[in-house]
Amino acid sequence: QRTCSRSAEAQTPIEWTEYHARYQVCKTNVYNSKKDSRQSRMLRSTDVDEPEEFFQGSTHFALAAVNRNFVNSRPVIISDTNIGVREDEEKAIQILYFDHEDDRLSFYITVPPHLGSARLYDEEEFPILLYRPCLDGFGTDRINITAVEMLPNTLKSNHINIQLVVEIEPRNDDPVL
Repeated sequence: QRTCSRSAEAQTPIEWTEYHARYQVCKTNVYNSKKDSRQSRMLRSTDVDEPEEFFQGSTHFALAAVNRNFVNSRPVIISDTNIGVREDEEKAIQILYFDHEDDRLSFYITVPPHLGSARLYDEEEFPILLYRPCLDGFGTDRINITAVEMLPNTLKSNHINIQLVVEIEPRNDDPVL
């Protein structure tokens, strides 16, 4: 958090507010600051400060904007949580979500279904839940899923709980003799 000056001493930042810092950008090309002895004597004799030179010649510098008040918003599930499935048929259910910071989520089944089976597959963009009702099973089934943001250990991750309600539509099976 320091900047340069014409002398070898570092300067403190010019301004630090609640959300950003401002710094002085000094000259970066030392060749432009060389003066011959006549120019140096003339500056000393007139007792005039040497004018500041900024951005003289080719140079490299970086500018970074950093917000010190990090806010991590909770992700939102945008998929429909009520799903219809036909008896004895497996269904792939894509779980769509939105996160303001584009954080990736990790999904876990916390309470499995009672009228079927469920498996989660973590795909490239969104996870897929494969649900298969029990043979000749019908009715309402529920699957509880927890989603956790995948963030570094230094940041607090948000998590959300989702309950998928699966309506299994009965089918009139042929009689078995």
